[in-house]
Amino acid sequence: MRDIRSPSLLALVAILVAQCNAQTEPCPTNRAITGYTSIAAINNDMDAEVARISGGGTPQEDYVFILCPRQEFDAAAGPLRPSLDGAVFQCGVSGVSSDRCVISGGSEQIRIEDSSIATYPLSDIAFNGLTFESFINNAESTGASVNVLASDSTTIAFSDVAWNVSKRKIDG
Repeated sequence: MRDIRSPSLLALVAILVAQCNAQTEPCPTNRAITGYTSIAAINNDMDAEVARISGGGTPQEDYVFILCPRQEFDAAAGPLRPSLDGAVFQCGVSGVSSDRCVISGGSEQIRIEDSSIATYPLSDIAFNGLTFESFINNAESTGASVNVLASDSTTIAFSDVAWNVSKRKIDG
């Protein structure tokens, strides 16, 4: 998978973002960055692209999903569901955790499953600069930040990713 932070790929990233990311908007904390402000919007764009591919469209080599910096993404309504091969989910333009893209809440924050298209395997996914927290917010106080149900042919890369796990008091 390419490192999209390299200068030679920044123009390509802008083109790919414009093609695939219909539900992006100027980021609230930096209007110069166009990105996502919700998990639902990311999932909707991926679902639309999967539908296009299943209808015979040619997949892109890579898909870049820019999450707006200094933004909280609430997973309580449902997890991020990566469904495109070559998908990169990154915080801001640089993909660094100091930009504070926080995925919080829910009993699962990311759910990775095999592709729904037999001829389109889900091989590579990357997460850059994201922070995960409060992922045990369900009635049983259990949960999974990243729930991987995909086959062993899927490679998942994490770069500059943080998990903030608070300590719980255990009675007994």
